[in-house]
Amino acid sequence: MIIFGTRGVTISKESGTFYCPECTTRQPYKLKKARRFFTLYFIPVIPLDALGEFVECQVCKGTYRTNVLQYDPDRQAERIEAEFRRALRHVMLQMMLADGRIDEKEVEAVSAVYESLTGDVLTADEVRREAMAQTGTTVDIRDYLVGLAGLLNDEGKEMVVKAVFLTAMSDGDLAEQEMAFLLLVGRALQMSKHHVRSVVQEMMESAA
Repeated sequence: MIIFGTRGVTISKESGTFYCPECTTRQPYKLKKARRFFTLYFIPVIPLDALGEFVECQVCKGTYRTNVLQYDPDRQAERIEAEFRRALRHVMLQMMLADGRIDEKEVEAVSAVYESLTGDVLTADEVRREAMAQTGTTVDIRDYLVGLAGLLNDEGKEMVVKAVFLTAMSDGDLAEQEMAFLLLVGRALQMSKHHVRSVVQEMMESAA
């Protein structure tokens, strides 16, 4: 009697190290390819259709899609930090320009708050130069924040709101249009009005 059938066979194509989501650290992996074979007496004889590729962690034995090899947590953290700093500068400058003029107290506030939050120096001259570049241009703040919303946790979002609040309060008062801008920032960051107002209230109480 002739015994035949089909079975899946996995073949290792390459190996290396990757960031394993399960181990949460870099581990050795093997990239494997699965293919269906026609078998004769249980022996794979003729290769048939390809079943796909997957990555197998050699420590936890977890299997993942091949795009897991592209994930680098260090690079991701650097990208988030760069996006955060870029957005922070823009939202503070937009708050500063909300009344249509460049106030020196606000310039000093933007410079001080940015350095306090990021550790990077942003001189008063740089603030003025960037503000002048934005004067008269149409800037939709959502363009800078919507993409950031999914990357920041609640603490990071609150930090952005606090930075904008401190810029607004550099003249000692939070105007109605400035509060509206804060709510716009919060909405772009996918924060509720209640959340934004509670952050503002906390800042006001701490400043009192």
